[in-house]
Amino acid sequence: MVPKFIGNAMKGGRYATDGVTTYYGDDLLESVNPWQVLTTTVGFTPAEVAERYAVNNRLKLKEKRITDRRKDIMREVGDAMRAGKPISPASVDKIRAFNREWPEYPITTASIRQSVQSRNRASQRNEFGVALNPKLNDRLRAERAPMVYN
Repeated sequence: MVPKFIGNAMKGGRYATDGVTTYYGDDLLESVNPWQVLTTTVGFTPAEVAERYAVNNRLKLKEKRITDRRKDIMREVGDAMRAGKPISPASVDKIRAFNREWPEYPITTASIRQSVQSRNRASQRNEFGVALNPKLNDRLRAERAPMVYN
């Protein structure tokens, strides 16, 4: 951890040599002009960089809304299937509406089947409310602190 003014100077230097990159080193902006480097060095975010962050943030937020909606519909259908109940007409309508709106990311019979199978596997691995990575499960549970109330 460094003082903010040093961190800003380091960021300005990175912008000058590498351009603006993501945490993983992917380019956000390939070239940065000297004015943008200077404004970064004194603590401001260049407008072009701020705009790129805002656009990326909006895209990821929209993606999350879509995937969350899909996940909710699949969970609803999966809960019915796991309980041995038929899929409700309301759920079928939700699937159809979602697939009409997002044909490039449809809810299919195969995706529902895969989701239910994954949930069943996770339930089988679940011990006392938590499912751990099977490769780490035994060691983590063996190394945990003893419980007071059990």
